[in-house]
Amino acid sequence: MLYSINNENNSFQTLKIKLRKEVIGMGKVFSWKEIANGQIPKLEDFSIVRSLIISELEKCDEIIGGVICGSVIRGDHNVRSDVDCLVVHSGQNILKIIGLLQELNRFAKQLYVPVEFIPVDIRVAHTSTVEMSFGMHLDWSARNGGCIKTNPIPMLSFDLDMGQELQNYVRLKLNKLTKRWIKYPEASSEQRFHFLQKILEAPVYIARKIIRWRGVDISFDDSKRRIVELYSEHFNGSESLKFFREAVMTDASYTKKILQQLKCSDEAEYLNTLKETEVIIPNVLEFIRLTNILVAK
Repeated sequence: MLYSINNENNSFQTLKIKLRKEVIGMGKVFSWKEIANGQIPKLEDFSIVRSLIISELEKCDEIIGGVICGSVIRGDHNVRSDVDCLVVHSGQNILKIIGLLQELNRFAKQLYVPVEFIPVDIRVAHTSTVEMSFGMHLDWSARNGGCIKTNPIPMLSFDLDMGQELQNYVRLKLNKLTKRWIKYPEASSEQRFHFLQKILEAPVYIARKIIRWRGVDISFDDSKRRIVELYSEHFNGSESLKFFREAVMTDASYTKKILQQLKCSDEAEYLNTLKETEVIIPNVLEFIRLTNILVAK
């Protein structure tokens, strides 16, 4: 059974007005323990982590180039954000390379800033394929201040079949999230929070791929807010938009309540917030199912 969609007849313009007042956060779903213990990153700590990553990677001879991408480059990051960093290395002295990335990860963890390194060995960079949509995301970041040492984009090989990429991504995402939902009641707390994070992230990530697949130029702005606006515009009146809208507003509501918890923490209220967030699970999976049908045509 799918849960009902509130305000189903809201127009695209109404959604835009609502979202102007909300933080489109996406990202980490926190445990109550993290909130109670203040294990939440400060916005300025993202800049500290970013600067340290750039500084340390530039000093390492084995690092050829890299790109820090995402909201920390645009400056619209929030407490739920993370730092993604693609690193192209020589493949020589791998213990030194991995050790450096581990040290940077440890430092970021002390500030509660999640970091995701994507290491690529230059010896296989031209033979392995990177998703075209992710490559475009990297390219925007490299052109807007995220480049480290040498721009690594020309060193990478991209899968040019964006349609097939999208089909594979959506199909695998639907299967994986459905399997994790089945195991959800018996999952550990950490696994539950991670699953909810993936549920909340999925609609906008998929929408970004669809927008690119349809040939819309987002090279100047591929932010989450822009993707929400474009998807809402291009799919206005579609069945999938109902579920997309609900997911986006649920995510924005979660971010808003996290910010409220930082001012005045309340365990009962936060646990209720998590229960409210769980309600979106079937709607997100239905959005992915409808997208799967669309891209398979």
